[in-house]
Amino acid sequence: MKGTVFSLTAVSLLQYANAQPAHIANHARQHVKRDVVTQTEIVTAATPDVMVYVNQNGEPISTAYASAPTAQAQSAPAPAPAAPSESAPQRVSAQAAPSGYGGAPEQSSHEASAPSSHAQPAPSSYAPAPSSYSAPAPPASSAPSAPSASASSSSAPAPSHSSPSSQGPSGGDSLGINYSPYHTDHSCKTSDEVMKDIQALPDYGVVRSYGTDCNQVPNMINAAKSKNMKIMLGVYDVTQAANEAGMIVSGIKAAAGGDWSMVHSISVGNEAVNSGQASVGQVLSGLQTAKGTLKAGGYSGPVVTVDTFDALIAHPELCQASDYAAANAHAFFDATSSADQAGKWAQGTAQRVKDACGGKNVILTESGWPSQGSPNGAAVPSKEAQSTAISSLKSAFPDGGLFLFSAYNDAWKDDFSGSFGCEKYWGIYGSSSH
Repeated sequence: MKGTVFSLTAVSLLQYANAQPAHIANHARQHVKRDVVTQTEIVTAATPDVMVYVNQNGEPISTAYASAPTAQAQSAPAPAPAAPSESAPQRVSAQAAPSGYGGAPEQSSHEASAPSSHAQPAPSSYAPAPSSYSAPAPPASSAPSAPSASASSSSAPAPSHSSPSSQGPSGGDSLGINYSPYHTDHSCKTSDEVMKDIQALPDYGVVRSYGTDCNQVPNMINAAKSKNMKIMLGVYDVTQAANEAGMIVSGIKAAAGGDWSMVHSISVGNEAVNSGQASVGQVLSGLQTAKGTLKAGGYSGPVVTVDTFDALIAHPELCQASDYAAANAHAFFDATSSADQAGKWAQGTAQRVKDACGGKNVILTESGWPSQGSPNGAAVPSKEAQSTAISSLKSAFPDGGLFLFSAYNDAWKDDFSGSFGCEKYWGIYGSSSH
């Protein structure tokens, strides 16, 4: 074995560089600029035989070994750094939307979103709120195509029959109540059954529905008209905002001749951020999409996104993008509140939302008390406690600005961890007979 010292330079190995695999060239194309560097490396190798081939001018062009040499670098200088790529985009991740709309009612846990630095934290005793609404799957054939939100200049929009001011209904609006049109087996109630359910209610100023499945829009409009009630309509799936908003436009044309005057407001999403069904960005995008579609269909009233009070406090951009702050808030999930304190608790919660949302008008779109289930500290579910809580809520909101939750028990729902076995039993008027 003999030791041989080689001096290799970048200039003398041009042929070697040209013979390298294609991935080196591909790597080079990822950079905008590359500095030209001549690098000399001194190595000592122990090898049994070495043959150096030269050209006609005596310059070495290649080297062959009987066996691969074992080499150790002698203080080779570091190569100059390559210029960073100018075309590499930053990666932005967002929470994926639900894979599909509907199916059996989902069990959402209503856990509070992590507050931002400017948000007031929710009370530590506040447990998850009820899964107020998760629509069963609508029939595949029931979804008409949505009208385009950007109507051409040659197409005149439908006449605009404005409902409340775009700044949102005032606190003086009449007391509202929530309703969902499903049987225990998750099937849709018929238009006749919806009519009978609504007509059996005492006088409320507004009834709230959540989605567009089960032919809800025309069915609810016809039922509300029979009681001289206004209606709060809803787009449930924020990822299908254009389609569902289009169904609302179609329903208004079919059941009200395009007259929007009985529409109190329209919600886009219900607790989508709090439940993890959608990201804040997805909700805001769906809200703007729905607004465009509804405006093109002749609607000029309030459009909002509804979420839990703690989600709105943590993400005030949700209410800032809405025409009023729409919050769901249930005193039962504060373990320190008894039924007789429900109204006071709801008032304080509405004020917290208003403060977080820059003074915007607040409407509690859900607030109630269960009649059955397990206690949550001082909050005890029973028919008597429910009656006490509802009276307390009505007294605290004499001028409206509140939707009571809910008209009837929702036997189609399932309990989940943190629901205290109450999920089916929020109906103020018991179970529907229809």
